[in-house]
Parts: sequence; structure tokens; C-alpha cells
Amino acid sequence: NKGRLKVALFVNYKKIKNKVIDTLKLSRQKVREFDYDRENGIKLDNYKLETLKWRFDLSDLPSHNAIDDCKVCAYVYLRIRECYGDMCFVEF
Repeated sequence: NKGRLKVALFVNYKKIKNKVIDTLKLSRQKVREFDYDRENGIKLDNYKLETLKWRFDLSDLPSHNAIDDCKVCAYVYLRIRECYGDMCFVEF
């Protein structure tokens, strides 16, 4: 959770120096809610991790804990890069 991380860093007076890839923002930009994948008839209702797992055929991956969710986000990012190209970095 980026918000909690920012608060923790602020309390401890540390500034994060690395770039962050925001898969939610990237998904919203690249996998638009009302765009259809005409070949497969796919339309997303939301950008929840479970929905993105379904969209990119990652449903067999476990999630709902921190490590698994990080892994799924990484796979979602890789699939978005494969399908749509480009990257999205977010500054803290």
C-alpha cells in the first residue's frame, strides 16, 4: 500500500529513491474499462487484482497475502508490457 509506505517513510524521515511501477495506474491506462478485446470478447468491470489475474490468464496464481500479491502484480506488469508495451513510473 503506497499510502502507508509514504507515512512510514515520513515518520522515519527517509526518502525513497527508487522508482515505483504502479500496476493499478498502468492497468487503468492500458487496459481500459470499456475497451473490448474483440477476439476474445473481454471487458473488465474493474481493476481489482483478481480481475486482472482473470484478464491475463493468471488465475492459477495464489494471492491475498503480501508476497503472493507482489508476485501477481509483477506478472500483471509483464503481461501488460507484452500486450500493450510502455511503462508507467510513479514518483513518491
